[in-house]
Amino acid sequence: MKSRVCGWMLGSLVAGWGAWAACEMPAHDVPRELRIDLGEGVTLELLLVKPGEFLMGSPATEEKRRNDEAQHLVRITRPYYLGKYEVTQEQWVRIAGRNPSEEVAPQKPVHCVSWSDAREWLSNLQVRAGGLLPSGMVFRLPSEAEWEYACRAGTTSAFSFGEAAMAGEYAWHYHNSSQQIHQVGLKQPNPWGFHDMHGNIAEWCLDVLTPYQFAPGETVTDPLGPVVNDAAVASGAEQAHIVLRGGNWARTLQHLRSARRLSTSGWLRNEFIGFRAAAGPPLETKADSGDGTPPAKP
Repeated sequence: MKSRVCGWMLGSLVAGWGAWAACEMPAHDVPRELRIDLGEGVTLELLLVKPGEFLMGSPATEEKRRNDEAQHLVRITRPYYLGKYEVTQEQWVRIAGRNPSEEVAPQKPVHCVSWSDAREWLSNLQVRAGGLLPSGMVFRLPSEAEWEYACRAGTTSAFSFGEAAMAGEYAWHYHNSSQQIHQVGLKQPNPWGFHDMHGNIAEWCLDVLTPYQFAPGETVTDPLGPVVNDAAVASGAEQAHIVLRGGNWARTLQHLRSARRLSTSGWLRNEFIGFRAAAGPPLETKADSGDGTPPAKP
């Protein structure tokens, strides 16, 4: 079955996008949710994230913070969509045709997928359904900054749900997961409607983990770390560690904090790693050489 979006929603989205991006119409006229029909009753749901500013990283007083989380002001200038849930196994199969997951269950997050696997899936999704996106947008992984902006959802606490004592209502982690992955969406969403941003499965981001780059008092606009070449990552020639966010079902709460930065080699596949789809302006042209040569570090 060919992918499609309900006609009224797509028409409204395409008609309204350019005007809103130019600040000619209120943001509430832009659809909050985008549903992509993958066939056989399987849909991919993405929520709109509006431009804005947020404090990325953690304050010096945050418990269990690390020294790579220096807090700084970030400005996101362009709207994008992010998956309401982590990509599930049934969604993966509708595009890829097979399920690589170790623990098979249609509604659980797909796992045992490398960074390049996730990018290939999104590229194939673009071929199949990219025409349903607003002009100038593509399916891709979120940047690390986009991920944290959506995870925080306007909050400044260590977790988007506030106190760690509330974690059981919002996150699957070491102490409540029974040491297994869980179906998406069983826990409460964050203030912007995203489920499982904390815990369940660790999520690939687009960029390589690098130290934050900012001057005192500087507002950093649309930050993006280096983006390495897929072929180099897949071959093992590129050892750069790709950003992982959100922690996972086997991690303690300190690893699930909004600011917590994790990373690993992009070729790694295991039961702890999956991803969340994004759709927005292309980003990798900022750093991807395209010829297998790693980009210069900032």
